[in-house]
Amino acid sequence: MRPVEAIRAAARQGAVLAVLACGATAVLAQGGFASPWPDDTTPVRLRVPSDYAQLQGWSAAGGSATMNLHYPSMRPWGVVAGCREWCEGKLLLVVRTGERSELNREVWSLRRAIAREAAAASPTTAYTARPPPAGYTEAWEERRLTPQAMPLLPEQRMLYLRIGPDGAPQEYAQCAAAAGGAARCDTMTVLEGAPAVQLKYSFAAPHWAERDAIRAAIMRLVRGWL
Repeated sequence: MRPVEAIRAAARQGAVLAVLACGATAVLAQGGFASPWPDDTTPVRLRVPSDYAQLQGWSAAGGSATMNLHYPSMRPWGVVAGCREWCEGKLLLVVRTGERSELNREVWSLRRAIAREAAAASPTTAYTARPPPAGYTEAWEERRLTPQAMPLLPEQRMLYLRIGPDGAPQEYAQCAAAAGGAARCDTMTVLEGAPAVQLKYSFAAPHWAERDAIRAAIMRLVRGWL
């Protein structure tokens, strides 16, 4: 089932308002916004071709590069007539090194949100556990229960986590309908064999079934820039 279809199906089935997350009390008791997992801030300078990255900067302390790619060729996207922001075959890739882990931060923020809402007398957001798809260890449906004064976040999202044996996050993905109705999926992970290289990439939600192939293509591409 595609992420957008899963969201709609969950809404039709009347998902529960909040799910009591395992270890919620312990999560809240830890306090603070810093994740409990170590960050690999080792600076790595990548040799990203100038025709790939619209924005990039590297130094002895690390750096980052942002680029639009065409899948499956993995060549620079360029300009495509009639293409809107999340048209078919378009990938947005951000590569970072020398920084604290955005993956750790986002997963810890989610853990705290699930625990907080589970403990709230009047929760504002429902988190319902769902069967995880292949490649992930957890899946959550997030649904907002109260209107947002300024809608900055989607009303519903599907969230997917892959957690390692040590409890640390290895990958985090989210799929939702963006403003204007365009559905996309965002994934945070690290480069295989070089965990100091952080990867964040986005693609149109209809490509969700190809997520393993997209991930493998990105790994091959970025590994070639080491």
